[in-house]
Amino acid sequence: MAAKVVQLTLNRGDTFEQTLTFTNQDGSVKDITGSTVWFTVKLRFSDLDAAALVQVDSTGAELVITDASAGIATLQLLPATTLLLVAPCYVYDIQIKETAGRVTTPQRGALVVGDHATIKTT
Repeated sequence: MAAKVVQLTLNRGDTFEQTLTFTNQDGSVKDITGSTVWFTVKLRFSDLDAAALVQVDSTGAELVITDASAGIATLQLLPATTLLLVAPCYVYDIQIKETAGRVTTPQRGALVVGDHATIKTT
């Protein structure tokens, strides 16, 4: 199945929160118990993961599987993370590796970063 293309927008230095809902090809809920989910931001899709500006996964605090049986995870990038994004536009994807080893990319697109006058995090 082709990845759904979605443009995301965030403000640099702000907390960014997005609920991720995973479904099967037929639209039914995907049970993601035991799966690992990644959210990666790069300048270009062709860049190596080592060159990613942001890469968080579901083993850390900024991407949490909140209801595995319902296929729901929560992405919450902290201000210190979004401050790393200084260009106006990047690419991103969301990838999942299921317990059986199957890897899919259900969503990808452009990440548009807005700036604002106040960049205060403390």
